[in-house]
Amino acid sequence: MKRVWTDSPIIKDISHLLLSPNQILNNELNSINNQDLIESIEPFNELAAYYAQMAIKDLDLNKQHHPLLNVCRSLVSTLHEGVTWHSTQLRLIQLIERSPRLKPFLIILNKHGLHLKDIFSGEKNGLDIFVGDEEIGETFQQVKTLLSATKTQQIFHSICQHLQLQYEQTKDNSFENYR
Repeated sequence: MKRVWTDSPIIKDISHLLLSPNQILNNELNSINNQDLIESIEPFNELAAYYAQMAIKDLDLNKQHHPLLNVCRSLVSTLHEGVTWHSTQLRLIQLIERSPRLKPFLIILNKHGLHLKDIFSGEKNGLDIFVGDEEIGETFQQVKTLLSATKTQQIFHSICQHLQLQYEQTKDNSFENYR
């Protein structure tokens, strides 16, 4: 047997080319955003208004002084039609089909929205709805994972944009031996 050596290009340390963590977080090049989240704001608010209308429909609003009540009244004022449990569930299904990646957010909104009346009546508080519900705990973990993945994607995108910009600005082949 004979040992055969092959030439490999010189590889330089690239750490000096990278942004510092503060530069990454404050980088103006960091223009990636989660389009699903941006496009979902209005439909999510509409769904929240559906739940709000269902919750305050049968309440005696003169006796209620809950902090959420004014928010619900404001949301309901944006609706132009009456809402039923069925129309709310149809809207929820439409949103899940339209943005399946955002399903965990919608599950949490649905869970809380369905119990909004219980919160206003004083039977439950917002925390009671989530504590002890294993499915909701898993859903919160999915939300956390989704947000973490988005932030990780933004960081790597920012680094790639910075390196690409540096490469384009360098005309002297100084990047030739980098991988």
